[in-house]
Amino acid sequence: MVDNLVRDKEHDGPTIGILISESRDRSMVEYALRGHNQPLAVSTYAGLPEKVREPLPAADDLARIADGVPTPSHPTG
Repeated sequence: MVDNLVRDKEHDGPTIGILISESRDRSMVEYALRGHNQPLAVSTYAGLPEKVREPLPAADDLARIADGVPTPSHPTG
C-alpha cells in the first residue's frame, strides 16, 4: 500500500515495511521480528509522519484490532 500511495518512485527506493507497536520496547520488537529477514521500520502510530498515517486506519481502530490479538509472552533471553 505504501509503495502505491506514498512512495515517490523517482526519489524513493522500495519500501521497507513498518511495524507499528504500542511502545518501542526493544525486547518485544526483537521477539516480534525474530526470523524476519527483510528491512523494517519500527514506530509508534504517533511517531509516523502524517503522510504515512493518512492512508492507515485510525489509532483507535488499530487498538481495537490489536485488543483481539493474543499477546505473546515476553522472551526470556
